[in-house]
Amino acid sequence: MDDRVVEFLKSTKISYREFDRLLSFFQLKNDLIYKQNFLEVCNTISKYLKDNLHAVNIKISTYDIEYAQETTVYLNGDDFDSAKTSNVISFDFSKSYTLNGRLYFTIDSKVHYNLLLKEDENFLEYMFFEFKAILSTYLALEKMQEACYIDEVTGLENRRFLINHMESLMPVVQKESIKLALLKIEVDRLKAVVEEFNYEISQQVLKKLANVLKENVKGTNIVTKFEGDTFLVLMQDVDSEDEITTLAQNIIDDFAKQSVTVNAKTGQKLQKTICAGIVQYPQDGSDLHTLFSNVDIALDEAKNKGRSSFEFYKEEQNSALDLF
Repeated sequence: MDDRVVEFLKSTKISYREFDRLLSFFQLKNDLIYKQNFLEVCNTISKYLKDNLHAVNIKISTYDIEYAQETTVYLNGDDFDSAKTSNVISFDFSKSYTLNGRLYFTIDSKVHYNLLLKEDENFLEYMFFEFKAILSTYLALEKMQEACYIDEVTGLENRRFLINHMESLMPVVQKESIKLALLKIEVDRLKAVVEEFNYEISQQVLKKLANVLKENVKGTNIVTKFEGDTFLVLMQDVDSEDEITTLAQNIIDDFAKQSVTVNAKTGQKLQKTICAGIVQYPQDGSDLHTLFSNVDIALDEAKNKGRSSFEFYKEEQNSALDLF
């Protein structure tokens, strides 16, 4: 902080306690200016609350009005139920239809809690006022950045995320000779669902598939909503082709058991199937363009075999397509 600001504060008629507290808070605000993201802001604010207000556990949540669901987006310390925990202070820093945020923190003792509310009420109001703009701005930026990489319907990472990830991953796998596999998955005849029922039913089908993929794709493997009605699974550090085959078959079998209600009155349900095309790195391509192109060819071959099928890419498939 500028020495002139400090001298000005010293010259005002406030107590040493108030001066020290204001100086500490202004230094906090100055630090927050240079933070790069929402997490850094939250960590800095948490440290301040612990060092200066006897805070023990700090939690920041967002609330989705449409689904009446609260989600913890930041936690420092132990989690707690704000409605059932003693000595909790909270404030809303963002209130709108699309984005609602609240900060909670617990105080280490009833004595400090009562003193804070009784003697420091004005300071708390001032602190909340300053935090409001900072937290709401960084949270909005965080959500905007997430939206660039998240599919709105399924909540999965999207094509942009996968390409960025693989571009940074390829130099590592090339150097370490790591084997990868890509599984491109598509619902059989999804267009017919839109024509027979409606678009919303087709989106429910995609959500069901997304849930099946989340349940089956574990560890360092990644599942994304790649484009349109297709999904792409990246298997990292593959040990054998059997590992790929097992995953593909499990996904196909599990999805075949899923159903979507298309008529609540009659109880009519819709069941769909999927097909998958598979490529392996490095044998099926040494760059992203080739891998993506070849996995499309493998998916087409799987769909030609019939419902609930998967197919590994073979070089002759590419030749046959060229001849055609």
